[in-house]
Amino acid sequence: MEGRTCRCGHVMDLKTSWTDTNPGRRFFVCDQKGDRCRCFVWYDPPICDRSKVVIPGLLRSIRRLEDEISTLQADNRRLAAENIRLEAANTSFESDNITLQAENRRLQAMDGKLRDAKRRQVQNQTSAPGSSRCWIFFAIILLLGVWVFMY
Repeated sequence: MEGRTCRCGHVMDLKTSWTDTNPGRRFFVCDQKGDRCRCFVWYDPPICDRSKVVIPGLLRSIRRLEDEISTLQADNRRLAAENIRLEAANTSFESDNITLQAENRRLQAMDGKLRDAKRRQVQNQTSAPGSSRCWIFFAIILLLGVWVFMY
């Protein structure tokens, strides 16, 4: 590619136009900083009318897709952060679940002990009247024996 020198003596930069009228067409422009001399020369020949329609349409499609990609990347970052938050909450819930399962086993053991104690109490209540009946029976026999013995 040939180098160009501007009429002011500075080297010219090769750039590309992305306007709707000259999409993708290259040109030289003076690289002088500050007060540029604004020297400008086309490097490529003019493009056909069909290209002036197709290329801007393609560029708009590319920009739209790039915007969509940016939106999806932002959504992905947001979802990744939400996933981290949910994983932390899940870990907390799992820890709470383990604690509650241990508490449940402890309460079930206490419930079993209470049922056993209740069963023993019921057995004691039902066997106690029977044993007191035996004493009453023996007392009556004894009284009868004493009464028979006296007469």
